Amino acid sequence: MSNEFKLEYHAATIQHLGIGLYKQLPQAIAELISNSWDADSHNVEINIDYTDMVITVTDDGNGMSANELNNNFLTIARNRRLSDSTKDGVSGLSKSGRKVTGKKGLGKLALFGIANTIIVDSIQNRKKNSFMLNYDAIQESSSNIYHPQTICYEEDTLEPDGTKITIQDITLKSLTPIDTLYESLSKRFNKYSREDFLVKIISEKGEIRELDEEAGQKLASK
Repeated sequence: MSNEFKLEYHAATIQHLGIGLYKQLPQAIAELISNSWDADSHNVEINIDYTDMVITVTDDGNGMSANELNNNFLTIARNRRLSDSTKDGVSGLSKSGRKVTGKKGLGKLALFGIANTIIVDSIQNRKKNSFMLNYDAIQESSSNIYHPQTICYEEDTLEPDGTKITIQDITLKSLTPIDTLYESLSKRFNKYSREDFLVKIISEKGEIRELDEEAGQKLASK
């Protein structure tokens, strides 16, 4: 087992803060969208394969280095509003000055409320890191330290910065229909301008729904 990535946790943390946190798809996806906003993304694509029950959330944000994945993403209950700061030393802001929305670093745990396996791919400064988290393996760990399965570590790449989260082995009986998901998410994310932060929901059939400042108006006009 690779020791390159490490998740430290208390025995009940995954159950109470993960599975116990969210049980519905819109809430879990909303956490990932918030993470993309905090990473200074301008474009987010949520691809949902309703047939094979696989979801990917891809953004064009800052991406994360191996060190940031360990110290930030894999650190439980880390409050970004207190710990993050811009180059000017102002806390609670992203690198570009956005007010961060992530609060307790529980987004990755929230996904275990809807799935057993999460794959994280992140690119920063032409270095790619990727690993897989498995809920059953975490629960079976004999200690409070779990090493995700490393897929690649500090691998050279020409791909642009950004992060992709793949959600598979989904435990929900069915996935929220695209229009219902769009309606739920638009209530929270329609305040963002498409010029600055555009979120697209795409089904395997090619259906596309866009979350932008007009999303609420479109729903109201129905």
